[in-house]
Amino acid sequence: MANSEDTTALFFADKLVTVTGEPCDVHVLALCLFRTKQYPRALFHLEQRELLGERQIPFRLIAAKCLAALSNWDDCLAVIEGSIGNSVSEAFRVADDLTHGRLANSLPKTKQWVSGDSIHEVASLCCLRADVLVAMQNRARAVQWYKAALQIDCHCVDAFDKLVDQHLLTVPEQRALLDDLKFSSDSEWLKLFYSTRLDKYAYFVLRCDHCCCACCRDLKRLDSPFSGIPL
Repeated sequence: MANSEDTTALFFADKLVTVTGEPCDVHVLALCLFRTKQYPRALFHLEQRELLGERQIPFRLIAAKCLAALSNWDDCLAVIEGSIGNSVSEAFRVADDLTHGRLANSLPKTKQWVSGDSIHEVASLCCLRADVLVAMQNRARAVQWYKAALQIDCHCVDAFDKLVDQHLLTVPEQRALLDDLKFSSDSEWLKLFYSTRLDKYAYFVLRCDHCCCACCRDLKRLDSPFSGIPL
């Protein structure tokens, strides 16, 4: 759905749900409502049709996004935990079950995650959980969930950007994370993009000799593969 067509898509999705009431059509309607910033309405439709049960991943993802947009952090975390559990290891297990169709009975057939078509829904939930933790001033735990999002789906660029832009990892930790990610042969371009971003960031820090901010002071004390670059 293009942004310019959100209102039109919402009109037709609403009519479709009125006719069919199918979960997959409600999912489209809720997504349209989210995109048009009608968060309470999206939550109402999902709750009214009892589509927020445990492991209802696609529906709970939209609900969590709506709650986050409303800054309802506690309820948002509760929805996420009901989807992927309370630990990274649980999230990995749910992601594996979803990828291999072991949660098929709890998901609308037309909305199951398909490899390569979009960001894995569990990765999106992990990234959203990290966003909420940052908002709640728990950056240490947020790092774990941003990293989990990337480990589940290396295409989750949002998680990568926030780890780098918010300086949540040291330079060696950034390089270690990149080495730990799994890239398919079709995703080598993405690995190169990530690597280039990390290289630029490390080079900038090393050139920042006169900066007195805490971030640069810490990073300049670290061993770096770029330490031999003449400045």
